[in-house]
Amino acid sequence: KPEKPNHYDGSADYNKFTCFCTEVRDYTDYYQIPSRRLASTISRFLEGRAWDYYAHEILLGIFNYCFPLNFREKLRTKTRNFRQGSRDVREYIYKLETLLDLAGINEEKDRIQQLWNGFRIDIRVELTARRITTTTHTWEQI
Repeated sequence: KPEKPNHYDGSADYNKFTCFCTEVRDYTDYYQIPSRRLASTISRFLEGRAWDYYAHEILLGIFNYCFPLNFREKLRTKTRNFRQGSRDVREYIYKLETLLDLAGINEEKDRIQQLWNGFRIDIRVELTARRITTTTHTWEQI
């Protein structure tokens, strides 16, 4: 009965990597892990750079495979047009952050600009009166 594989952190250590591969193969073979469960099973033994790769590349690959090619562009358009409206600030920020994440808008300056542009005018006026701007303040400060 094989032990659980040691965690692999993504370090460029050939021996560590090949040992990890062998342990994973022995573990998944012994427990007869079905192929549809291999990725999620292996992911439990990843950390550091290896986990980062899994989380970004594998999950992004699944997203890109499952969703239409123009899905992100449609989300970006929806995000650009998204406004606070009658929502309170917390609800607006929560929904905006969800859209920004789904649309793949990760640059802080772009996120801040969208936050600002979507606020109701009375909130933007108040922020401006407090000398808060998109160029001098962080998302958290705004």
